[in-house]
Amino acid sequence: MSKPKVGDKFFLVKTGYNRGMIGDNYSAVVSKVGIKYFTIEAYPEDHPEPTEQRRIFETQFSIDTKRQKTQMSVDCYLFDSKQEYDDMIETLGWRQKFNKSFDHWKQRDYTLEQYREAAKIFGITLKGGDNA
Repeated sequence: MSKPKVGDKFFLVKTGYNRGMIGDNYSAVVSKVGIKYFTIEAYPEDHPEPTEQRRIFETQFSIDTKRQKTQMSVDCYLFDSKQEYDDMIETLGWRQKFNKSFDHWKQRDYTLEQYREAAKIFGITLKGGDNA
């Protein structure tokens, strides 16, 4: 990851604790950049233009890993875009589906495209009513 700059925008998911990767979505804007960490301000996703009145919270992330700086469990995850988050959620869904559908399916780091292609071959979907 290149070092973020003040004003850079990200997509943030605040999951709370023990909620997996599903949570509340926010627009995030970099407000400060230090040597090891950068600070983001989170705004409602449906109001992408940041204003002081709309800011909900701020938190810090590591420049190297984009991992939230916290003394407890991480509850915010930062993505370059909503599409990156959606792709990650779909990949996790396919991983669960294949593990459930095929007892001996070895969990590996397949790409989203590889999961989609395998699903076509096996005739399975992530939505209800599939035949797997």
